[in-house]
Amino acid sequence: MNETKEKPTIAFVGDSITEGWGLADWTRERFTTFVQAAFPQYDILNFGSSGATLQSQFDMGYTHTLAFQASQKANRQHPFALLFVFLGANDVWQWTSEATFTSEYLALLDCYPDTPKVLVTPHPDERGPV
Repeated sequence: MNETKEKPTIAFVGDSITEGWGLADWTRERFTTFVQAAFPQYDILNFGSSGATLQSQFDMGYTHTLAFQASQKANRQHPFALLFVFLGANDVWQWTSEATFTSEYLALLDCYPDTPKVLVTPHPDERGPV
C-alpha cells in the first residue's frame, strides 16, 4: 500500500488585504501566492474576505463570512499547522472600543483552539486606532 503524506497546512484568515482584492490578477499577485512559492513544503490556504471586520456586530464581521465557514471546515478536515490572522484594518472605520475589539479577537482565536497563531493587526497609538 502506497500512502502519501499530506503537507502541513498554513492558513491565512483576514480581509481584502489577505484576499487580494484590487489586484489585477489576485490569484498570481496576492501575498499568499508568494508565500506558497517560498514554502512549497506547506499547503498555503487563503481565507480572506474583502471588507471583513473583526468585530462581529458589523454586517461584514469575519465570522459571518463564507471564508470563515470554509476555514472552519478545512481546519476540521486537516488541522492547520499555523494560522495567520490579518484582521482589524476595516475595524478602524467602525471602532467601538478596545475592550470589544479584544474580546472579539479572543473569541475568533477560540474558533481555532489547537492551532498556533500569528496575529497581524493595526496597532493603536495615542490618537486611537490607525
